[in-house]
Amino acid sequence: MKILTLNAHSLSEKNQLLKTKQTAKFIQENKIDVVFLQEVCQTIFKSEVRSNAYYTGEENLKSDNYALSLSNELMALEEYYDWTWIPIKLGFGRFEEGVAIFSKKPILEVEDFVISKAQAFINWRKRASLGIRNGDGWFYTTHMGWWADEEDPFLGQWKALHERLQQKEGYVFLGGDFNAPDFIPDQSYQTILQSAWKDTYVLAREKIGKDSAKGNIVGWKSSDIQSMRIDYIFVNQDVPVLSSRIVLDGKNGQQVSDHYGVLIEVEI
Repeated sequence: MKILTLNAHSLSEKNQLLKTKQTAKFIQENKIDVVFLQEVCQTIFKSEVRSNAYYTGEENLKSDNYALSLSNELMALEEYYDWTWIPIKLGFGRFEEGVAIFSKKPILEVEDFVISKAQAFINWRKRASLGIRNGDGWFYTTHMGWWADEEDPFLGQWKALHERLQQKEGYVFLGGDFNAPDFIPDQSYQTILQSAWKDTYVLAREKIGKDSAKGNIVGWKSSDIQSMRIDYIFVNQDVPVLSSRIVLDGKNGQQVSDHYGVLIEVEI
């Protein structure tokens, strides 16, 4: 099974249509089973449209919804993925920003829940997680805040997320943008590992690339960090991970975002 996570930075990218096509082509060529996406946006002033037949969720889609566009591009390639999306917050004053999951196997169940203290849609600090169950287990994606945020720190968000996912049986994969550089001691990354989650990069027999973002992206512009690993796929138990690769970085697939993708292959 192959799983990809990507912070798509959607609708903020130049040549967005081309990059959406490139992402769809990459998913097709690599035969990816589950895709986690963050910063999945639609413009608040765009007209509402109907979803396609593979969507599971509320009918609140706008004409430029990134996940809908990606689904349509996959369908044009004769690739059919069940998918779901939730809006979480108002982004940059003009986007309904959320997360999405695509699954090659049929989606059997969907759930989402807020993990931040911030609850209002207009509050940019609001954070949530989206999960699906298919025939292989549970799959969740999230886009978390920063360790030292005074109003809504990482630790409280992680506690809410971890406690919810502990209730699940079987395999649980958790992927996304955690804003958690792995080289900073005693902060977000270590907190996740101390909660008994396994980093699939560490488990991987083959590792190709590591860092998933430059240090000058939104949220890190005041940082001296040049390059960092903040996008991860965790799992709740030891599994055979054949490989972990940095992709969609201009070397292994076209670069389509200010983040790179993380692609893993597991045997389950």
